Amino acid sequence: MQVNTLLSPANLRSVQGLELLARRSVRTLLPGLNTSPRTGPGLEFSQYRTYQEGDDLRFLDWKLYARSDRFFIREAEKESQLTLRIILDASASMLHEDQGIQKIDYARYLIATLAWLARQQNDRIALHAWSGERLYQIAPGGSQRHFHRFLHQLLQIKCTGKFPATIAERGLEGAQPQNELQVFISDLYEHQAELQQAMHRLSQSRNELVIFHLLAANELELDFRGSVTLEDLETGHRLQLDRKAYQEQYQQKLQAYLQTIRRQVLDWRAMYELIKTNELPGQALRTFLQRRTRLL
Repeated sequence: MQVNTLLSPANLRSVQGLELLARRSVRTLLPGLNTSPRTGPGLEFSQYRTYQEGDDLRFLDWKLYARSDRFFIREAEKESQLTLRIILDASASMLHEDQGIQKIDYARYLIATLAWLARQQNDRIALHAWSGERLYQIAPGGSQRHFHRFLHQLLQIKCTGKFPATIAERGLEGAQPQNELQVFISDLYEHQAELQQAMHRLSQSRNELVIFHLLAANELELDFRGSVTLEDLETGHRLQLDRKAYQEQYQQKLQAYLQTIRRQVLDWRAMYELIKTNELPGQALRTFLQRRTRLL
């Protein structure tokens, strides 16, 4: 996979014109709309006010003075630039494949498309990916050069091992409360609640948190034929089963598991989105962003 393949034109067209929204911080990541209640010199005009001694003369409106013979200052709402912070589970289970695509590659497409959208809206992007005990990361930045470094690092990620037992704040020390949209991407396969602990810690910040839960169609439907052997990619444990005999019980357990996850995420006041890897990444993001806009 090359950098240019991450930016699929079809995916970019799917999200073009949409906005990333952060509920707890400001209205939107789109400059000019993501405004704070404070006013001052900025790019988007807000209002005029009468000149007061000590005001910066650079913001006098001379055309208005010529018409009214009075001094007025142009005020604008100050922009609040946000950071899109991606936290990726790059454990070995993300190597699971269905219909020729691995979860990790699907995640790369999602992340690249989100980062492109943030870049179009002049916001900053950051990446943290845990592969076993290894951390891949890119600190927040907003330049075009930073965007290319971000994509290059995204391609370097190799999935190994398990998600670490605790992520602590390693790599997240620079997070700014109420000024970030944090997106956690994982298949949520865990051994000792390590992913739940990570999500819970992230939810305790004053930033907005979105959980993208990646599952393949063959996991959701168990659409194998006859007897199959399933292997845990992180532990190597194998299980033989007859798909037809186990199908009903599997679906019951799966639905109960998904319901538990949704409930837990909502308790944390985060947003949950189940994404199937047989969907086009751009279309999955479009559906999510449109639904999110309606909710907010």
